Amino acid sequence: MGSDDVNAVLHYLATNRTALWALQTGDRGTLSEEIKEGAKRYNVVFRENTDPVRLIATWATNSSCPKGLKDAMDEYRRQRQQVRKERTAFLTRTRLYIAPGLQIRRRAALKIITVRKIPSSYPSYGTIIADTREIYDKWYPHFAHGKQADCRLKRLPLQILDDRLLQIDIGPNESVLLKDESGALLGFVLRDFCPDRGLLDWATATAKLQIPVRRNIRKEDTGKLVLMGYSAGSRSKTMFDWVRNITKKMTEDEKARNDMAGSVLFAVAWQLMKSQVPQEVIDDFNDFVSSLGIRRMDRCSEKTSKEEESTGNVHREANVKVTICDTKGGRGRLGFAMDDKEFEFTDVQLAPPSGVVGQNYSRSAEAKGADFLMANIGVRIRQASNTAIGWRPNCNHGTSLPNCNPQDENPDFEQTGLAFVTSNRLASAWRKYQAGVISREEAEREAAVEETAEDDGDGEK
Repeated sequence: MGSDDVNAVLHYLATNRTALWALQTGDRGTLSEEIKEGAKRYNVVFRENTDPVRLIATWATNSSCPKGLKDAMDEYRRQRQQVRKERTAFLTRTRLYIAPGLQIRRRAALKIITVRKIPSSYPSYGTIIADTREIYDKWYPHFAHGKQADCRLKRLPLQILDDRLLQIDIGPNESVLLKDESGALLGFVLRDFCPDRGLLDWATATAKLQIPVRRNIRKEDTGKLVLMGYSAGSRSKTMFDWVRNITKKMTEDEKARNDMAGSVLFAVAWQLMKSQVPQEVIDDFNDFVSSLGIRRMDRCSEKTSKEEESTGNVHREANVKVTICDTKGGRGRLGFAMDDKEFEFTDVQLAPPSGVVGQNYSRSAEAKGADFLMANIGVRIRQASNTAIGWRPNCNHGTSLPNCNPQDENPDFEQTGLAFVTSNRLASAWRKYQAGVISREEAEREAAVEETAEDDGDGEK
């Protein structure tokens, strides 16, 4: 292939509007076809799998390259640089990714509170807590005389919180790390966790899609909590499978779309976690997944067609859409459409295998609700929107009641959130199954946990 042959192809492309437009916009497919057409006309042969943009970039350094083609290459580079700037600004604005060095500096700047384990947990295990007399009076009839989801369970006592017995009271604007006297991490509180309002509204709307259509796993508690991701099933039907807890009448396609919306929600939450929470927490989750060899939360891989995308909810007011597709081996391609801009990120790590979504949920021993309580160290974390809280699974944790009437079906108070959870029993059964000690059926029987049963030590983080 001589220089005259190459120049002939270059001049062909320089006078071809389709080729120039394809180069400026980075349309490699169209550009490749136009190069092939030019090569065919002038009997020029190129190597297979040649990147057309890189090929022209090499040609553009030649003094004989036509000006029109050089200008198109310059425009392509300018647009690529602009896209990089916009991607960087998007990631910075949303905190979906923070450079490792900046992550270290941000975490180092967090306030550290050293706490000690108190002799006796406060509030005590199994006690329902109201922050004030006003809240106590609103909820007392409900807990003392209201209908129980399971009348076999003993009614729990209701108590007004005594602030004097708390060791630490974390304000609604404080971000802190909680450590014990040896320096080990006990928990964290991160405010303004997702600073982008549009993405936050999308996440809230997507979470709300799950609440009305799925089975409540804690019927004896106030509010609602639903399971997402993979589950070992119930005692009546044990299996390692994607959770099947949709109770509303839906087509299979509607169920799949709802499942995928939840899968995308947790994928986004996981990116926010990875960029902000202490690294040891992320490492703990990753070790849990890798040591067991179980799947991450990937509803897309459950579909029969590899070409189909899993699409998150579109929050119209915020003009936000999030998609995930091409998932394999716990990773996938995550796309965002926001503010008339589209961004795509490849090789994104998906969320751990299971989690819960809750709304106005409160439990005496463990959960989410109004103010969050870590009873074995006497810590109260004041309720505030857009907050991430983490704690050790063995921590006796709970929440105080929200200031609303339990009989009000549309209270002014509304709290929606999600949590990543890990199951000790699932982990134990899966390890035995992987080692060949027990069969899959035996593993399923051993790992089975009835979803309405009381907590058996599963961890929430």
